Amino acid sequence: MWRKLLLTAVALTTAGLLSVGRGQAQSPQISVGVAASSPGSTAIVAVTVSPDPQAPLGAAVLRIAYDSSRLRATAFSPLSEGVVAECDLSAVGSVRCGLLHATGMAGQVMSLTFQVLPAAAPGVVPLSLTVEECFTVQGDGANCLRADGAVVVQSTTTPPPAPLLVAIRPLSTTQALISWLPTSGTTHYRLRSALNFEMTFGVRETPLPVESLPLGNGLTVGVPDADGLAFYYQLAACNQAGCSPFVRAGGLARRIWPGANDWNFYMAAYDFIGTTTAWAFNASPVPGKASVIAFYDGIQGFGATPRGQCSLPLPPGSACTLSWPGASAFASASQSFPPFGEVGTALRVR
Repeated sequence: MWRKLLLTAVALTTAGLLSVGRGQAQSPQISVGVAASSPGSTAIVAVTVSPDPQAPLGAAVLRIAYDSSRLRATAFSPLSEGVVAECDLSAVGSVRCGLLHATGMAGQVMSLTFQVLPAAAPGVVPLSLTVEECFTVQGDGANCLRADGAVVVQSTTTPPPAPLLVAIRPLSTTQALISWLPTSGTTHYRLRSALNFEMTFGVRETPLPVESLPLGNGLTVGVPDADGLAFYYQLAACNQAGCSPFVRAGGLARRIWPGANDWNFYMAAYDFIGTTTAWAFNASPVPGKASVIAFYDGIQGFGATPRGQCSLPLPPGSACTLSWPGASAFASASQSFPPFGEVGTALRVR
């Protein structure tokens, strides 16, 4: 199939230049390069053509095999003007590519991107090249030489940078989402939780391998299930050399008073460079029991500054959010069912 597609494309782009029956041509060489990277990062390898002036290379089909326990091919891109490249990245442990050029390939013609898996052991990972098809621009079969390449997996000598843009928000009645911007060289994360902002009471730490995170930069945590209960979180990025400093990931606080069918909501809040972002989730199990949600800078009921309300009464199973320049170390949210009053909760965010 590849051969038919490539021959057809060569015929269309080199109309008038074909000559039939010339037999086997000379020997251009196709080489796969060498790149170095660390676990959790990417390596970009160039595919290079050393041309034979007597036999300009017009088309080729390549297969590159690699150790799938240490690498994964993730992307490709043509590097030379006029080169058409198409690769199948779906196979485990190999990538198959077709290359085409109307007047002859030379130099770096394509790049391949490999993800170095977080648990990859240091050392050389061979990239074994097979040239399945090889044609000149005239359509003659060519005897292409080949040269293998490699990805060198380097030993990690320093911990990765700390996660960036860490945030927390509601997902459902029982789960919230912590998200962040990934940093290079990370093989796993450590999530620290506690029952107080100082992270000294009820502390737990959980290791989270990168491959266990479906999105790579997000994880779900449980919502407090008792009135007045609060959880605080910190996150660190780690590799074989150690972990980054922990950064704050905000917190969750719950009100269920006096029972689940009455006031029932939770808030999530975090700080980003002096800006407070707060969320509130109506967790009432009563269908249609919408509530008015209000946000405060400070502790609601103790001189806090009102910052606004959700634009509409919030139905059960829904969330709303508000951000503001934070003057207080605390943020609050409250729930009310007019004409009944507010029940609030607060989190320390800085």
